[in-house]
Amino acid sequence: MNKMIIILAVGLLLIPVSAIAEMHGSLELGQDIKWPLTFVDIELNYSFDIWIFETSIFGGVITYFDTEGIMPVAMKRSIYPIGCLVQYENFYFKIKHFCNHPTISPKALEKYLWTMSGTTVSIGIEF
Repeated sequence: MNKMIIILAVGLLLIPVSAIAEMHGSLELGQDIKWPLTFVDIELNYSFDIWIFETSIFGGVITYFDTEGIMPVAMKRSIYPIGCLVQYENFYFKIKHFCNHPTISPKALEKYLWTMSGTTVSIGIEF
C-alpha cells in the first residue's frame, strides 16, 4: 500500500502545472441489505489527460456502522480503496488496491466476515 501511494504521489508531481485537471468526488449514504449496517462512502477523483489517454487517480474511504433503528451507533469497519484508471476512447486499464480495517475488536466482526484486502488489475470497455 505504501509503495502505491508513493508511486501515485510521484506521478502527480510529474504532471506539468499547466495540465488541465479536474477534481471531483462523491458522498454516498446507504444501508446493507443483509446485515444491520449503514455505510458512508466518500470518493475523490483527480482526472487529467496524458497525450491521448484520459487518466484518473482515485481514492476514498467506506465506513460501516452498526445500526439500531435508523441511526448508526458504532463504527465497525473502514475500507480504503485507491487506484488509477487509464482510458483511450472506450477501452481502459485499471489498477485498484483496497485494504480494510476493523474499527472494533475482530471477534465482534466474525459474523460479517470482512477480512480481505487486495489489489486488482483489469482491462475493460465502456459501451
